Amino acid sequence: MKLCLAVSIALLTLLRALPAAAHPPPDSAEVVLDITIDDVRVLYEVKMSDTLFCENIVPDNLPEQVPRLITIDAKRVWGLAEEFFHRMNPVAIDGVPVRPVVESMEKSLLPHLRIKLSYATKGKPKQVSMAWRAFPKYDSGGYPLRAEMVAGFNAYGKSREIVFTDKEPEYVWHADDSPYYREVLSVPVGAGAAKLPLPVLSICIVGGWVALLLTLRSVKTGARTKWLATVAVVGAAVLLGGYGTVEVASPWQKTVKTPEGPEAVAIFETLHKNIYRAFDYGTESDIYDTLALSVDGRLLEKTYNDVYQSLMQKVLGGAVSRIQTVRILECRLQAPAAGPAAAMQFRIWCRWRVHGSVRHWGHTHARTNEYEAIYTVAARDGAWKITQTEVLRQEQVSEPI
Repeated sequence: MKLCLAVSIALLTLLRALPAAAHPPPDSAEVVLDITIDDVRVLYEVKMSDTLFCENIVPDNLPEQVPRLITIDAKRVWGLAEEFFHRMNPVAIDGVPVRPVVESMEKSLLPHLRIKLSYATKGKPKQVSMAWRAFPKYDSGGYPLRAEMVAGFNAYGKSREIVFTDKEPEYVWHADDSPYYREVLSVPVGAGAAKLPLPVLSICIVGGWVALLLTLRSVKTGARTKWLATVAVVGAAVLLGGYGTVEVASPWQKTVKTPEGPEAVAIFETLHKNIYRAFDYGTESDIYDTLALSVDGRLLEKTYNDVYQSLMQKVLGGAVSRIQTVRILECRLQAPAAGPAAAMQFRIWCRWRVHGSVRHWGHTHARTNEYEAIYTVAARDGAWKITQTEVLRQEQVSEPI
């Protein structure tokens, strides 16, 4: 099995946790909110039902009139929307209240509107205060709704969820001077010099004989005798070459230093966390680059395509899945694999838990799953990367993470 399977299972099982009741009828008077902060603006992406739109923004109109209103009477409707969000959901940037500007208002296939509102930042903000007071009181069936809005929140590539309630309707974001990407680390391979066997005994024999010849230069000895003696000494040095040897570091060749015990486990835990952290980023390029720090190129495309593009789309049929916490419970170094590549890799058995949520129409549903797998970590391009995984077990657990 590939690496992507473990992460895919985690996200798929989160989506399965979404109860049928969480899917509102098409005309349900609810809303979905996603907020993004960058150097240019604070962006609100709102998905609002036609019913809620008419009740709050254009109260003199019926839901079936919405398509005409946002086209023929767009200027007036946009102004009403800006006024509504400024009054009910105010935003202050660095302590200064900022009025929203509608960027777009589009009708979806379902009876819902997609509205984009931007609040100009005029540079990187240090603080953004956001409030949400537009809580629908009833669903389309007349049942009371909880006064809570769970919004997707992404500030400079770091994603999470924030909660607005009637008791705590405000959330204040503070800029972090430390770039988020520093939390994801590459794990360099420890390199050591290759070992060369040095035949000390043979070198001493040959060196001693050369010294003796130099000392006895004045002694008259036949050339034949010296030649035969030299051959005998060299032969003895060759025969004794396997004895009295000492390993020394090669000045020309480097080799990979395979970690052992706690060091191997620590390397794996960093790579394992990096994989899940990659999905906290807000852009596809950041996610891809972060995965590349921990996953071998042969698995990189598969992991990215299978997990991100199929499961981590911003909206999946109205539901957004998100992994919140990953906790490693046990890790053990396994016996090395057979073959010449074993010197440049190691294997780890791991048991871990993933806690995630599915955000659907402003509400969340939590689930925790436990997994066991055997990972292969190999040296690739000067760094340790996960190259293979075999998932042994996965199940839902009720205990908190």
